[in-house]
Amino acid sequence: MLDLNKLVKLFIIGIIIILSLKNVLGSYNVIKQERWSEVGNYLNTNGKQGDLIVFYPGDDNILFIFNYYSKRKDFIKKPVNEYINNYNIKELLLFVKKYKRVWFIQRIKDHKGIIKKTFTGYYDLLFYKNFKSGYFKEGNEDIELSLFKKNNNL
Repeated sequence: MLDLNKLVKLFIIGIIIILSLKNVLGSYNVIKQERWSEVGNYLNTNGKQGDLIVFYPGDDNILFIFNYYSKRKDFIKKPVNEYINNYNIKELLLFVKKYKRVWFIQRIKDHKGIIKKTFTGYYDLLFYKNFKSGYFKEGNEDIELSLFKKNNNL
């Protein structure tokens, strides 16, 4: 016959196991992947030949993932690997000025609004969508997709 101490220990161990399984099984219901397939599909459908796509940040891995989901070859792609600030955004704008339509794919939040402020003077914001993924922490948990179209000021 089991004594009371052993029963209490077994009960506590059982509770710990049940709570652990609940957390593990619950985590499978949360989207933990970046939603590149949706971003790629959206651009496949709504992009136009010669559109510029700016990736921020834009390393080789991101371009590989994007190219996997977007099979179109008629986009111009510009990765931006350095942190955008008030100084280098002007260099980016000089590059971008050649294009009528610019898609901006962000994986890092532009908390100061530098991108939007700079582009808004020359481009109209036609589209914005946030593809939430729950992948990153600290507020960078989504992919932001914006479409800017050149206005008459440029």
